[in-house]
Amino acid sequence: MQHEASRKKQGYESMKVAALVKSGLTLLACSLVLTVYAISFGNLGSVSPFVANYSARTGLADWVIIYAAGRMFSADKRDGIYNIPAQMDWCNKVISPAVVYRPLLLQYPPWFLTLMSPFSLFDIKQAYVIWSLLWPVLGLFSLWLNVRINLKNWLDQILFLSMAMVSFPALLTVKLGQTSFLYLTCIALAVYGWRTNKERLAGIVLALGSFKIQYTLLWAIPVLTRRKWRLLLWGVIAETALIAITIWRLGWSCFPEYPKFLASIEASGAAGISPGSMVNIVGIAHHFLSPQLSIQIGITVLLAAVVLLAVMWWQSRSIPDEDRDAWPIAATLAVSLVTSLHCHYHDCILLALAAAITLRSMSFKTHAVDSSTTYGVWNLILVNYPITTWICYLYKAQTPFPILGLVNLVLAIVALVHWWQLIKKYKNQTKEPAITS
Repeated sequence: MQHEASRKKQGYESMKVAALVKSGLTLLACSLVLTVYAISFGNLGSVSPFVANYSARTGLADWVIIYAAGRMFSADKRDGIYNIPAQMDWCNKVISPAVVYRPLLLQYPPWFLTLMSPFSLFDIKQAYVIWSLLWPVLGLFSLWLNVRINLKNWLDQILFLSMAMVSFPALLTVKLGQTSFLYLTCIALAVYGWRTNKERLAGIVLALGSFKIQYTLLWAIPVLTRRKWRLLLWGVIAETALIAITIWRLGWSCFPEYPKFLASIEASGAAGISPGSMVNIVGIAHHFLSPQLSIQIGITVLLAAVVLLAVMWWQSRSIPDEDRDAWPIAATLAVSLVTSLHCHYHDCILLALAAAITLRSMSFKTHAVDSSTTYGVWNLILVNYPITTWICYLYKAQTPFPILGLVNLVLAIVALVHWWQLIKKYKNQTKEPAITS
């Protein structure tokens, strides 16, 4: 009896220490996030907060061209969206009185301008504040809708969201005014709708997230292999409405201009492209091969990944419901990042969604959940991923090689292997003959 009481007391003390550590980490993460927001918003008092090195007139925050997209939609002029001089002219309009001579390039499809149009109702500083508060909040809420299914402990949920927000990709998204939290909101709501049979929600938000074509196209594979026809219908309806509004306002000509524009700039190393700094197959290959060849390798790997994902999604129909969605979706997320032809640091925040639907605790101890080696490696990398992103970023000062790209590649491989193990496990179970008395 005394031994049992002592063991219970030790267990209680361990839980208490774990709760204190988690609380401390959460407070530390929140402090860092608030510091970054204070710096970012504090700079808005300067004459031109989105231009680096004002006296030399060089360097732009990504927010400039993203905000300019909404202004282009609201303007009367319909031509010249996808040419560099016109984009430079728009950049200079929104950052006036500052001037730049090398703009960031608008690499989004025409309907992205439609999505950005509401923000053009405000000046660039006001719009940045709204943008930087709105999408992180909605992104974290969308993550919470998914993570609460696996992490039942509220302290684990808060710690998870805090660590996601304190990761370098998340804070970089805020600092640059990037679109990664907007896309995370769309894809996380789509996954939540998928897992809870809210297919209308999933279809609509997946269509709204189609401005990142390099990731969204891969989601056609699960929709088709699982025959999610209602989801597909609502996605087509939403996308059609979005494109119709875009054509009504901007005309049809911008649609054929867009792929030509991308083809002309993708391997050029132009501002905003930088294949050497990408955290994917293209970024890794770029350090050993020419930009053109690295893009060709990226395309080859992407096509192979499409075939592999299609086969695995089809084979995973035998997996029971409790595991059927989480690992295929998580693996698709990881693969979409590493095989995308365009993936920078800030988009790695999408891996928070892969973690949200697969992690069962904010702990390194995984044997009680899943004793497999692949799950242990997956858990170890993702629990440490926020810290890893900062280490990889700081290491860039020593070498330009994209270390985080290698981490993402390992994650994708581990996810695919674990997914394949699940497929084999449940297929073998269904082949076992029934035991008769």
